Amino acid sequence: GILALFACRKDRHKAYIEGRVVDATTGAGLPGAMVYMQKKSTTCFGCNPATFAVITADSKGYFVYSYNPDKHTTYNVIASADRYFSNAATGGVALGSSTGTQNVSVKLQPYAWLRLHLKNTAPYNSLDLIGINYFLGGGASFYGMTIDTFVVEQVYGNSVINTTWFVTKNGVTNNYSGTIYCSKFDTTVYGINY
Repeated sequence: GILALFACRKDRHKAYIEGRVVDATTGAGLPGAMVYMQKKSTTCFGCNPATFAVITADSKGYFVYSYNPDKHTTYNVIASADRYFSNAATGGVALGSSTGTQNVSVKLQPYAWLRLHLKNTAPYNSLDLIGINYFLGGGASFYGMTIDTFVVEQVYGNSVINTTWFVTKNGVTNNYSGTIYCSKFDTTVYGINY
């Protein structure tokens, strides 16, 4: 008989990425998540990262990819999934520029919505003011004696959200804050009477 031996060997000049895209709050894999391999030259200080490969994660959130790394280039993994915040705003997961296998976990925060009910229950005059600071930046202000409105903002799900606001009445400004737990994929209502 003939005995044949075969060995699978990885190219020693390549980088191998073995990763998984997961829900940051539960650790569950995110099926069908989109994975973007990005690179940026270390010699170009004004350059933005460029996507050089797009991979779809499998039914359990796993993905694999190989590439030829360049020592003058930085590499990142960006991911997105339906009803989850992409990790692009944080720069993604940094990879080394070396060869070999790197295991990567890409954690995405699930969406939730915070619905704030703002109501001026003790009006002073038309200069009454409430200002809301949004969780992910920005905000809104409302003037008047008859404010009774809702503001909806997208926030991280399965998370405790700290929201802040200020109220000005009769020329005096006071600052306030509240802590609210928001379940993923759901809307949490929080009332602010001022």
